[in-house]
Amino acid sequence: MENTRFKNPKTLQKQEVKRILDGLIEKGTIQRMVNGCVKSTIDNHGELTKEKSLSFSKRFTSNLCGEIVTRLKREGIISVLYSGKGDNNKMDIFILEDDPVRSKLIYEILKHDIEYRGVTCHTLLARSSDEAERILSRTKKWDLLLLDHDLIPQFMDETESNTGSTVAQYIIDNNIQYPKAIIHSINSHGANNMCRILPNSVFRSIAYLRDWRREVIDFTIQWKVDNPVKNPFGGRCNE
Repeated sequence: MENTRFKNPKTLQKQEVKRILDGLIEKGTIQRMVNGCVKSTIDNHGELTKEKSLSFSKRFTSNLCGEIVTRLKREGIISVLYSGKGDNNKMDIFILEDDPVRSKLIYEILKHDIEYRGVTCHTLLARSSDEAERILSRTKKWDLLLLDHDLIPQFMDETESNTGSTVAQYIIDNNIQYPKAIIHSINSHGANNMCRILPNSVFRSIAYLRDWRREVIDFTIQWKVDNPVKNPFGGRCNE
């Protein structure tokens, strides 16, 4: 069977899902799953009333999705992509952020939004411009930069030392390589200055969390297309 490629591994191609569903219907598997879920729901909740149907729906949907994914994996359409393992799906991320609360939030979002998509995050955090320069002097190539501007708990002008603008200029002067930089400061003036310094950068304040997360997710999806994981069944399993 020819392997199918996906641009977004989370979204399975409609024709493949339809093919699997047609097979499950033809073999009577779905009817057996329905009967099993009804029996289980009645055993646990008594008579299957309208109020208790939600439990049935969740159980059936979970079982059906699990069966589809299992069969797609068995046929090599999707495989180890979801395990977070492999040489080509580790994303090196540099974070510049002085606030520990915001740092924790960023880590949690990266774990959910990136690692959920089968990419292992390798992150290094700097809390000051001096610390950032030490890290960047050792590692010249990154997959993603997440940068703050104000590195003390107050608004800072871009002409001051120990700011994201200082780090941005260091990145340019020392030829640090990166495909994307997302500036997440709430200081719009300083953030826009960083965008002027850094090519391939965008300002998405973390104060508007949904927009910032969307930027991270969109980049991750494109990054996976540009950095395909080798599929042991042949072909590339995330393109």
